[in-house]
Amino acid sequence: GVVTATASDASKFLKGNGTWDTIAAGGVTRGVEVKTGDGTTDIFTGVTGALTVGSKNNIDIYISGVYQQKATYSYSSAASGTVTFTTPPPVTATDGIEFVTTV
Repeated sequence: GVVTATASDASKFLKGNGTWDTIAAGGVTRGVEVKTGDGTTDIFTGVTGALTVGSKNNIDIYISGVYQQKATYSYSSAASGTVTFTTPPPVTATDGIEFVTTV
């Protein structure tokens, strides 16, 4: 489900960075793409799937369940979303990196 500002105001939702945002007409579309960390790969493509994302403000990344600060990676809309980490993520379980996109 979506966490809303108050029970009587479902027009806002809580983003992964801890800020509130207004739900656009038609609601929110959320996508999740998963990848596996190998300790050396720092560039991941296809992280937004079929969703069109303009900036990394619409992406939350979790490595083994731990939220990654936006300063730890850059984002490009090329190749269905490309994320480049400043340091390669560690070895993870299969599908241990989650790219959660909200538009």
